[in-house]
Amino acid sequence: TNSGTINWGTTGAVLDINGAVTNATSSSFTFGGNTMYVAGDFAQRGTASMSGALVVFDGTNSGTFTCTGDLGVRIQSIKRMYGKFILSSGCTVTVDTTATWYNGGSFDVTGTLLNYGTTNVPAGTTWTIQGEPAWGGTVFMNYGTVNFDGSSWVINSGNGLDTFTNATTGVVTLSANNSTFRINGGDFKNTGTFTHNGTGWLATNTFINYSAGTVTATNLIGTTTFSSLTNSGTINWGTTGAVLDINGSFTNATSSSFTFGGTNIFISGNFTQNGVADMTGKIISMDAPGSAGSFVTISCNGQLGGLLRVLKNTGIGGSTTISSGCSVDVDTSVIWTISPGGLINNGTISVPSGVWTLQGYGAYYGVINNGKLNNMGTGWDMNAGGQ
Repeated sequence: TNSGTINWGTTGAVLDINGAVTNATSSSFTFGGNTMYVAGDFAQRGTASMSGALVVFDGTNSGTFTCTGDLGVRIQSIKRMYGKFILSSGCTVTVDTTATWYNGGSFDVTGTLLNYGTTNVPAGTTWTIQGEPAWGGTVFMNYGTVNFDGSSWVINSGNGLDTFTNATTGVVTLSANNSTFRINGGDFKNTGTFTHNGTGWLATNTFINYSAGTVTATNLIGTTTFSSLTNSGTINWGTTGAVLDINGSFTNATSSSFTFGGTNIFISGNFTQNGVADMTGKIISMDAPGSAGSFVTISCNGQLGGLLRVLKNTGIGGSTTISSGCSVDVDTSVIWTISPGGLINNGTISVPSGVWTLQGYGAYYGVINNGKLNNMGTGWDMNAGGQ
């Protein structure tokens, strides 16, 4: 604790503090060394000259870094087994990525986080955060601003709970240098502004964008896989060649907006489209396995847009239902594979061109029409598979 004046160390000096650090109001602290280890809270309220130093938070419980402005330091949080690391509002730091960050609770950013690499990190730098949050927690929680200019950002949840949460006040920007944003083990939740200018997003988690949230990732290429996707805000996703593979349900809620720059969207669960989504030129493939209990519903208000495929695998049950009030256009370039529960049409199915070929499986149903079928194509070929 310093309430006066301290001038400490020269190049190579190390301070290892197995507790809290307080530099009180009206105090002065100058550190000429390279590294400071802090096991507790770090409250910087006075004058501090620490430019270029590395501050390593190595305590096992929760810790808070409080400061005003940018101290010019780099920080790590590496051993936090049972709590969370909090960067207070008004405090600006640069992240050091030479070690894997570990937080048993979560990493809360309520100020400005300038991720290491903008000026100090060479190309190819990866920031890896490993966490095991308590129930209701998250590995990375952002209330402030994150500017990421490294090449790869990896966030791991060791117990499968929430991995990344961006609050309403949160602004996250990944530069074009960032080739990969990767989430392992938990959910992505956004209520703020998340902009990814890079080309890669690797995840198999649940993706939730709330009503106040905006996600912009228009440079993404390749395939991104989610266990489910729910959008109640605004999503602008992908460029030519981008593919969305959703191994669960896709919901574009009322008053939401979804823009997709790629062509192919694969959905294994329900597809609910009640917001704004321009599907012109898109191919929507319902590819759930035809197992017992795999009952999939396509819901929309008016024209769904794009072309629809049903590509279920053979199996022992399940069905695909077009809801009342929903109109879809058939993609006739592939054979539709219909599981034993059948294709149930309560809306409108239109065949714009070509021959619509359906392959049924099992001794149950093929097509059950309770709505409208409009065939403007050149034929209709229905085949029973049997088991």
